[in-house]
Amino acid sequence: MKNSFRSKILAPIGVVLMAASISIVGAPPAQAAVSGTVECDAGSAYPVVGVWINSTNNAHDGFASWSRFSGQPHRASYSKGDIASGESYKVHVGCGGTTSSWGQTAYSGTVTGGHDFICHVSNSPAQRVCFS
Repeated sequence: MKNSFRSKILAPIGVVLMAASISIVGAPPAQAAVSGTVECDAGSAYPVVGVWINSTNNAHDGFASWSRFSGQPHRASYSKGDIASGESYKVHVGCGGTTSSWGQTAYSGTVTGGHDFICHVSNSPAQRVCFS
């Protein structure tokens, strides 16, 4: 009688636990916004004109939303909402020029999560880097 009672109680619990684990394992990665600030280090001579996010798996590449700080055109905040939690990415920052034709582009190394970057503006493309 005890075995029959246990199987009637434990069997449904096992089904619920198995179903819960299947839905957790099969769930897509959580989406999380990455955000921070970018700064073109040459001051107002090179305002921020755009921010591009290059995801490591290329699935979420695209322009980030950004806005300049009041009175500081060389500094801007940025965010991009479709980067998966823990996903690696690089930031490309347009310094000078226009939103459609960047004067210079500075590149960050690979990072995860939100970061603040200072981007070096230089005549040498190899030296146009963003540090976090």
